[in-house]
Amino acid sequence: MTDRSPMVNPSAPPPPSYVQATPTATTSLNNPTVAGSNPGDAPPPYTPTPPSYSYSHILPESGQNYQRFETTANNQVEVVALCRVGPEPFQVLCPNCRQLVTTVTHPRAGTLTFLSAGLCFLFCFICTLVPFCIEDLQDVEHRCPNCNFHLGTYTRL
Repeated sequence: MTDRSPMVNPSAPPPPSYVQATPTATTSLNNPTVAGSNPGDAPPPYTPTPPSYSYSHILPESGQNYQRFETTANNQVEVVALCRVGPEPFQVLCPNCRQLVTTVTHPRAGTLTFLSAGLCFLFCFICTLVPFCIEDLQDVEHRCPNCNFHLGTYTRL
């Protein structure tokens, strides 16, 4: 069995103490310097930079189901709402008629509907049209009940 203890050279000098290893700093109001350095070697004074603001954590990514409404009037762009569109009706201020309404939902055949129909076609030809009758497999379209304005679409896939 070998000894795994570190080899110590008895003739080596001991390491410096903490006080010896750290330089002492002398400061003045105009020129902070470290003892033993030249005044020309001092770092430049600290100038804080204003923070840059990013709204990427608030805005949705391209794959998320959010709907953004923008209307233009008198050469001004006004953002009316940024809301998550889901399968259930929700209250929203319609950007077209400017009324607070609860959306009317209509199921529409989407990607998931057609994929399900394709699987049914492979396994049971007779059941191919069944996914078009199941609302949980279809996309949901939201419209304003007053003016029938399209407010958004919830896609299942």
